[in-house]
Amino acid sequence: MSSPFLTKSRFKIALECADKLYFARHDSDFPSEKTDDQFLLALAEGGFQVGELAKLLWLGGIEILTRNHADSVSETEKLLQQDSVTIYEAAFQSGNLFIRADVVVKKGNQLFLYEVKAKSWSAETEFWAKRKESITSTWAPYLYDVAFQDLVIRKAHPEFIVHPHLILADKTIRTTSNRLNQKFKIRKLDGQVKIDINAKIPLGEPLLRAIDVSREVQFIQNSDIEINEVPYSFSDAIDIFANHYEEGIQLNLPVGKRCGACEYRATEEQKLAGKKDGFEFCWTRKTMLKEKDLTKPMVFELWNYRKKEDRILEGRFFLSDLGLDDLGTGKTADRQWLQVQKRTSAFKSPWLNLEFIRQEMAALNFPLHFIDFETSIVAIPFFSGQHPYETVAFQYSHHILEANGTVRHAGQWLSDKPGDYPNFEFIRALKKELGQDDGTIFRYANHENSVLNQIAVSLENSTEPDKTELIAFIRSITQQKEGKGYLAGNRNMVDLLQWVLSGFYSPVMKGSNSIKAVLPAVLYESSFLREKYSKPIYGTKEIESLNFTGQVWIRENQDGTVDSPYHFLPPIFEQQVELENSETEEGSVLSDGGAAMTAWAKLQFEEISGEERKKIREALLRYCELDTLAMVMIWEYFADVVKKGK
Repeated sequence: MSSPFLTKSRFKIALECADKLYFARHDSDFPSEKTDDQFLLALAEGGFQVGELAKLLWLGGIEILTRNHADSVSETEKLLQQDSVTIYEAAFQSGNLFIRADVVVKKGNQLFLYEVKAKSWSAETEFWAKRKESITSTWAPYLYDVAFQDLVIRKAHPEFIVHPHLILADKTIRTTSNRLNQKFKIRKLDGQVKIDINAKIPLGEPLLRAIDVSREVQFIQNSDIEINEVPYSFSDAIDIFANHYEEGIQLNLPVGKRCGACEYRATEEQKLAGKKDGFEFCWTRKTMLKEKDLTKPMVFELWNYRKKEDRILEGRFFLSDLGLDDLGTGKTADRQWLQVQKRTSAFKSPWLNLEFIRQEMAALNFPLHFIDFETSIVAIPFFSGQHPYETVAFQYSHHILEANGTVRHAGQWLSDKPGDYPNFEFIRALKKELGQDDGTIFRYANHENSVLNQIAVSLENSTEPDKTELIAFIRSITQQKEGKGYLAGNRNMVDLLQWVLSGFYSPVMKGSNSIKAVLPAVLYESSFLREKYSKPIYGTKEIESLNFTGQVWIRENQDGTVDSPYHFLPPIFEQQVELENSETEEGSVLSDGGAAMTAWAKLQFEEISGEERKKIREALLRYCELDTLAMVMIWEYFADVVKKGK
């Protein structure tokens, strides 16, 4: 069992779903897909740098280094006997409540609490809902965190007057320090994170803002928390959470839509190894359902459906329980009903809007270009003049498909040298590749369009000698909002995702339209693709590749489905699979491009060997190439069905 204390992280999961406390307490019995390695999560967006930068605001602070609960509390108590002191990682305990505070500053009987978050603040940031009757859902997790810490400190030391603060990255400020991010080099030693600070790199303009959240904390502490639909005071709810956690007792909340994201699911291999499935554990106890019932398509998977909680409360757990009246009207409802019909039918044939696809294909100019970007947003900027969380485009892949069907991986670009600002060279390289003809350019979803528009803004504020022609290039292949519509360039990229949404659905996709869900679906549906890519022709003269040689992309499963080609690639780094479903402080879910973002962060921030750097670089190139190849395969499937007329 884990330690018996209710900590900050455990209080957070209790607010998400109090039953998670049971799983966390019995952590050896249940698997968890969420990584416990906060090193990787913070690495992805620079959380460790934010923490170290915050400490530099209070020079001369003393850090509590021991990880032992009792020793850390004892050391903190001794330091608090001084009239004035600054403590990093101060430890406070009251009964079965325990916290480590990022920074506390004691001045007499005044205690200033600072919780550091790798989250951004701007002039538009608002903690309160419009009517100011509640905290916004975006900020609630962070403010409840501070409220919990404030309560524990006051319980442990009622003699102190506590002033709670959040420290956030201020997006209104541009750094005046070049390579500020490189001031903080990260490494791991005996499982612990170590930060080496480069004194030669100046701090420049302060990027962090300390915000007094006393009013928000008081509001939260004076508000109720509902447990099993019963309201409890903030303090009483914490006691209930803490006691249930310490005793290892389940609170038995009713099932809800939150269960769809349960991270305590167990694979068949994990079950054979003795692990329990947390989802099955809850649902077979709280409903009349059996384990075999839970294999049927459930409402959780319904795409873009906002009334999942209502249906679950009504006891309608499965897609087969839904009717057309439950979905409303419009394009979204039509897509949802299509999914319901296909997923609940014994006939697994795909849906195709052949006329739509045919019309879209008729408007294309060859050769076709397929591009995919990998980007990073970090709290502490890389270069002078950048805001916190400004987009950095560090990689792209580019496939070309000719009118005769010939495919080749035509280009790629990756900037992996620490300290090199890549955005402008990225655009120059992309412009050179795409500027050879006027062929149609494909992207998948809106990411590439957004990134290019952000780089155009950076170029406008730059002194680059060729910025005018680079901006013109960007505007020619993108679209920008103008009033209620969009202003599109003469060669505006085509979004392949919109083709999928308007022209294709396969039950294999379930409720996802991501490229990683669509690719196995089209491979399963297309005998043409299976025949073509089951041969070792990818990475030969027949289909040129920059990173593969004689690659076979088709591998059928026992149930007749086709395995995702993404499964053929080894992880970019250890713990990649665990990391991809986690969420950063800034709210980005680390899926799809999350692994690449984190791997690039390792190249930038962490001291790694030359061999590991080489392996990560090669893996990044392979993953990005597969992204654009996946787009090619989806397009080839559409072209084949149009050709066959079915």
